[in-house]
This record gives sequence, structure tokens and C-alpha cells, in this order.
Amino acid sequence: MKGRSRTIPEAVKREVRRSCGFGCVVCGMPIFHYDHIVEFAEGGEHAVENLALLCPNHHQDKTSGRLSRNSVAARRANPHNLRRGMTPGYALARGEAIETHLGNLIVKDGEGGEDFHVLSINGNSFLTVHHEEGGVTFSARLTDDEGRTLLRVDHGSLSVSTQVWDYRYEGTRLSIRTEAGRIALEADFTDELVRFARGLFIDRNETGLRVRPNGSLVMVLDRLEVGSIQGGRMGRYPKGALAVVRESLFSFPLHPDGYAFARIIPQHAERQLQRMKGKLTREKRGSSEPA
Repeated sequence: MKGRSRTIPEAVKREVRRSCGFGCVVCGMPIFHYDHIVEFAEGGEHAVENLALLCPNHHQDKTSGRLSRNSVAARRANPHNLRRGMTPGYALARGEAIETHLGNLIVKDGEGGEDFHVLSINGNSFLTVHHEEGGVTFSARLTDDEGRTLLRVDHGSLSVSTQVWDYRYEGTRLSIRTEAGRIALEADFTDELVRFARGLFIDRNETGLRVRPNGSLVMVLDRLEVGSIQGGRMGRYPKGALAVVRESLFSFPLHPDGYAFARIIPQHAERQLQRMKGKLTREKRGSSEPA
């Protein structure tokens, strides 16, 4: 008789991640192992209902007998994260310096100094490097097209939305899908490197920046792409690397100083965009009318 495969099918893993809220069923931590409630060696199947996500600590507790099978089954029926919109924070490893990649924009951070804003949108930082006691950390917020938070890092503490379609964090690579076949975010995190290979940063005014898979950076306004930004490698500037500003939001001229790149979206560009959107809407309505 042929032995059973110990490999859990990917489709089963994905459903387990979703049904467990993308984190440990006990504490919610978004770093986890796949645990067979009824052990595989005892005949337990690779079935969704027999698999639970457990963080390394709680997985060790179960393996060592400190956490019972019945307790895991009870938590599996009511996972920690499904009662919350975001997972609890997971502390990423700290280093002495961080090289930050925002698409093809590369920032080599030096020693000491104040917070360095890799990306600022309308005066609010969406990606910041912090120099703190005990090492260098970073903060970031990545969103979907409507500005809803998908991933949040607060001074090195990582949290993920429990409302996404799928989330994986394997090795250094973190990825989020908002629907089948649609990768919304790809990033790599180590104690020396923060790299966003794909993602979107949108504020409540629908202004922001998209990182495309090819590394290019594109400004976004009202869900439309309005211009690209040339990246490259740079040293440390007084305040930050890139500032994107929507001129119409401010009653006074705003010219961000201390940034390597400052991109101001002028009001006339917004008016042109509104005319374009109106034209597209009229064309769409016309094409849907019966002949």
C-alpha cells in the first residue's frame, strides 16, 4: 500500500489561512505553522477542518503536550483573528541599518538622525525609517484601491488585515491577494532590507503611489494613474526620499523641502483629469444604451 503524502495541498492551505483569519487561532500572530489537530501520524487527514494555524510558540506547546488537542479544536472553531479587523502585531527583526527599496527607488540609510520619510503623501508619512534604541525599525501602511489598510507596520510591529482574500509570509517574502489571481502586495523584510516589490499607498484623499511589479513608480489620483516617477539609488536627505502633494488640498503654496524628490499634482491637472473621467463616463453610458 502506497504511503500517504505529508504534503498539504496548496488549495487546502489557502482555505485554512482564510478560515483561521491569517494567524494563530490562539493568539492571532501572523507567523504560523500548519498543525494537524488529529496528528498526521495518528491518521489525521489533510482536511481543512483538521488543520489549524498555530504560531511557533503555541505549536511547540501542542507538540510538547502543554496545549491539548481539545483546546486547539475549540480555538479552531472560534479563531482569535476572526473577531478582529487586523492581526496582532508581530515584531520584525531589527538591524543596525536598513536599505529600503520602494520599487526602483533605493535608499541606503546611514547612522543616527531623525525619522527618515521614504514616502510622504500630502504631508503624512506612509513609509518611515526610525532610529531607535536597540536598532533601526520602520513604519509603513499599504492599502487597496479604496485606501483601506492591507498591511500596517508600526515601528517594526507588523499587522495584516483579516479581510484580505489571501496572505502568505514564507521566508522573507510577504504577499497579499485581494482576490483570486490578483496580487496586491509583495514585500521582503529582513533586519537589513525592506523591499516593496509591488503595492499601493493611498490616503483618504485618493492620492498616492503605486509600485508596479517592474519596479516603476506611478502617481495615483482618484484611482487613475497620472504620472510616473523616476527612481534610482540615493543617499540620505534631510527629511526624506519622496513627497507627493495634491495642490488643491492646501490653501497656500506647498513645496516640500528636504526631500530627494517632490512631486506636486497641480490643480489644472486635476481639472483635466475630471474632464477625462467625465468623458469616459459618458462614453460608457452611450455604449450601454440599446441601439
